[in-house]
Amino acid sequence: MEDQGGSAEKQESHSNGEEEEENGTFYFGLTMQMIEKQIKLMIELQQSLGSRVKVPVQLPPGG
Repeated sequence: MEDQGGSAEKQESHSNGEEEEENGTFYFGLTMQMIEKQIKLMIELQQSLGSRVKVPVQLPPGG
């Protein structure tokens, strides 16, 4: 939950200079967060489907 506070700060600084292309790092960070959310959703989907279809789901160690 700590990430949300950090992303809120980034969004504020982004709204101040929306047209600066130097905000590539901001967009990159946002994209990485979105990718992580997508991966978590995919894993949850695979787990729910796997439990029904009895297909072994490979998870990353510690995940």
